[in-house]
Amino acid sequence: MKFAAIRKITTYKQRLSLLFVTKYRFLIPLLVVVLAKIIAVVYLFNALNMASTNTFWMAVPWDDYGQNAIFNSVANEGERAPFLFLGWDSAWYLSITAKGYVFSDQSFAFFPALPLFSWLLNLIVQNPVYALIAVSLISGVLWIPIFQLVAEQYTSKSTALVVTLLFASFPYVFLFTTVAYSEGLFLLSTLSAWYFLKKEKIALSSLSAALATLSRAPGLLLLMPMLIEHFWKRPHSTNFKSKRNIFYFSIPFQAFFAWVFYSRVLSNDWFAFGNRVAWNGMPSFRVLIFDMLPKSGIQGFIEKIFQQWPFTFMWVPFLLVTPILIYAVIKMEKSLAAYSTVYVLSILLFGAVDSIPRFFSFCFPLWLAVGIMLFRRRNAKLAVPVIFVLFGVLSVYLWQNFLNGIFIA
Repeated sequence: MKFAAIRKITTYKQRLSLLFVTKYRFLIPLLVVVLAKIIAVVYLFNALNMASTNTFWMAVPWDDYGQNAIFNSVANEGERAPFLFLGWDSAWYLSITAKGYVFSDQSFAFFPALPLFSWLLNLIVQNPVYALIAVSLISGVLWIPIFQLVAEQYTSKSTALVVTLLFASFPYVFLFTTVAYSEGLFLLSTLSAWYFLKKEKIALSSLSAALATLSRAPGLLLLMPMLIEHFWKRPHSTNFKSKRNIFYFSIPFQAFFAWVFYSRVLSNDWFAFGNRVAWNGMPSFRVLIFDMLPKSGIQGFIEKIFQQWPFTFMWVPFLLVTPILIYAVIKMEKSLAAYSTVYVLSILLFGAVDSIPRFFSFCFPLWLAVGIMLFRRRNAKLAVPVIFVLFGVLSVYLWQNFLNGIFIA
């Protein structure tokens, strides 16, 4: 239905319900989230008095691995607005963009997609800070309509719109798709891979999966549900098209091997991407259970999983809710349930406990399950404006702590 036809509808409720099913529905979450980000930027810039006062990252007091030196150089040049988007691991991405990987042997823990695109843009803008921020911000909003397209394959258009809005406004998602982190690019590439797979566009799906592989460590895991969907749920005869698709599905593996080989050439270590000393202070569950628990006992174990970080306890509700969501995903799409399970187990084995809230938040099938469970009840969508406002307030709160040098995930 054309937009002009909507205006002929007399009641506001009818107009709104029709708008949710037209092609303009994809603009609603996108524009709302972009507007929310702009409001948050204006508020934080003034609340932190960034025009005249140095914030934490403008004069970072520690420089363990050399990645923060460029922060100080940006501050010394009088740049202030960029520090709304810089902090913590942004230092690594920024230093890799400006200096390459060889400045530190710890830099290989950060996958190359975000630094690569930032470096390419930097060839044009000649400013690595703005190049990195631009790539992060652009990819951090482009994924929103793609998730909405994916969600519509599992639920109604109106429900998909609402779930998309909740996903994009969720505090950890809102923040880490705004600041200079790789989460936006990871979501964009992961969702594109799944969407193209569902549309039987295998080449585009595999190229997107390769980009996801080069964005973050869990990127390669998406190939598992892709292969299940294509070869198990849709078996093909051994013809030319099938052989060609097998080659396409090998592209993510080729991308991963190229990254590992590149790391090996520069660092003389095949596993350089997994050898990050900076994680020593933030162990995984595997390290806690099999290393620290035998050495420190129960008391030491408890002290470690609830250490000094103010937001450490947040991993508890995430860990409790996630199995329920995975169970809901099983009913929706078994291949995505397998992906979610392996994704979560991988984080528990190799990811830092303190970062569980951030890592779990970007497993997109869990959000599809949220939509199915949340809107099973009648009139549940009426609570969405309240939830959105609450998410917005929490997002700004997390963002402010992030800028003040407080570890949040």
